[in-house]
Amino acid sequence: MAQINGRPVELSDTLTVNQLKEKLGITATRLAVEVDGTLLYPENFEEARITNDSVVEVITLVGGG
Repeated sequence: MAQINGRPVELSDTLTVNQLKEKLGITATRLAVEVDGTLLYPENFEEARITNDSVVEVITLVGGG
């Protein structure tokens, strides 16, 4: 099982970060995503692969004063 933000998630298939965002219902465009200890640039969200062995942290960035 993959670990997404510390919670176990069973994935039926290998996913890209964008597919994972869709699966989790994340609509935010300003994100920090780490997969297996590597921080990803948004341009790599379609290339990075997430499997049931992956550890993923997704952090939504919020601006304000």
